[in-house]
Amino acid sequence: MKAQTLLAVKSFWRGNFSPIVSFWAVGTLVIALQYSLASLASWVVSNLGSLWSTLVVLLIYLAFLISTCILWWIGSWRSVSKPPAFYSAVKKVAISFVVLGYSIPLTASTLLQISEAISALREDPQWGARSVRTAASGSEIIVSGYITRSVTKTFVEELRAFPNIRTVRLDSSGGRIGPAFEMASIIRSSHLDTLVTTKCISACTMAFLAGKNRWITESGKLGFHAPSFGGQIIEDASNVFRTNALASGIARPFIERSLKDQVIWYPTFDELSSSRAITGIKRADSRAEDDSAN
Repeated sequence: MKAQTLLAVKSFWRGNFSPIVSFWAVGTLVIALQYSLASLASWVVSNLGSLWSTLVVLLIYLAFLISTCILWWIGSWRSVSKPPAFYSAVKKVAISFVVLGYSIPLTASTLLQISEAISALREDPQWGARSVRTAASGSEIIVSGYITRSVTKTFVEELRAFPNIRTVRLDSSGGRIGPAFEMASIIRSSHLDTLVTTKCISACTMAFLAGKNRWITESGKLGFHAPSFGGQIIEDASNVFRTNALASGIARPFIERSLKDQVIWYPTFDELSSSRAITGIKRADSRAEDDSAN
């Protein structure tokens, strides 16, 4: 069976199949296989939480994408090489237009996702400083900057060192999906409150919505959009966000609006309150003290 498959591939590569089989049948098979592997890559990004696994799967997908598109292109090209020359040339141009038009955007998107995975492995230095510290009262932990693996790790260490922490104050413009979901899980299982006095945008909102009580001050703002990686919406991550938000008692229409697209949505205080995304609005002077305890 393996030998027969190899012979068939060689025969296709040489252009021995009919144009209909080469372009349409093989093309359909190639696209189906590529999308199956793409679904697996998406599942790995959303569920395994390992950046190395994500990078390996993306590299495998890229190699498969390029090799199968080249195979499809050359086999189809050679299948229409028979005279007359003019019609053969027209068919070759049409085949090239379709195959390249399909494969180039996918390749560019995959390369962007690979770049994102490498950046995440390097702790995203382009995002600047970030910190996790406990207030002098010992009852509030303050998370500042983008949420990455090191931030979540320090967050866990602080909770262990200060068992009286009851509130997580978030000041973040976003971060990585995996670490944000991990932080959200810890907040939920520890029955901690969340508080925003400045901003909590993108991945940060995953952590905020996990709070037992969710507070915001009049100067705070929340910004939502669909989870993405490398410019592509990750449906599995959207489903996790949806499940967690429903478990927090948040209204489904609000959740669906949050996941609508990649454009950041800043809901009003009325929208936040009516959907139960927040418990209430705190006065700025009622927040816990700001001095670090360590």
